[in-house]
Amino acid sequence: MVVLRRIACGLTLLLLLSVTFSAQKPAKNGEIVVPKTYRQPVIENSPELQTILNTAVGDTVNSLLSKGFKMDEVTATLIDLRDPAALKIAEYRGSQRIYPASVVKMFYMVALEQQLEDAKVTMTPELARGLKDMIVDSS
Repeated sequence: MVVLRRIACGLTLLLLLSVTFSAQKPAKNGEIVVPKTYRQPVIENSPELQTILNTAVGDTVNSLLSKGFKMDEVTATLIDLRDPAALKIAEYRGSQRIYPASVVKMFYMVALEQQLEDAKVTMTPELARGLKDMIVDSS
């Protein structure tokens, strides 16, 4: 769950950056105006992260081969946000364009997990059913 939380935090940061950038007032011609203070982040490929990501993707897919899962059904990006001045990245089929509709579900799962840990929510049969439906039966 710690890894999931860290990934969600990283995605939250990326989403916030994305929302902040896209929330800029458009110019009269409808284009987004880049803020004067915006500086493109420095992102470099990381062989260390690439090894970690390749292993994680390989192990995951190998454990699901018997269910018909294929390597070409996976895309993944891993970004190390610990040093905002020098972000590190690794990608598995990162240039493959996909619609990540289920990404938002990860944020809901992390929020629920935190509320469960903080005893703000109790796992009930209905909550477990809804969680399972959101993840397993969703298309």
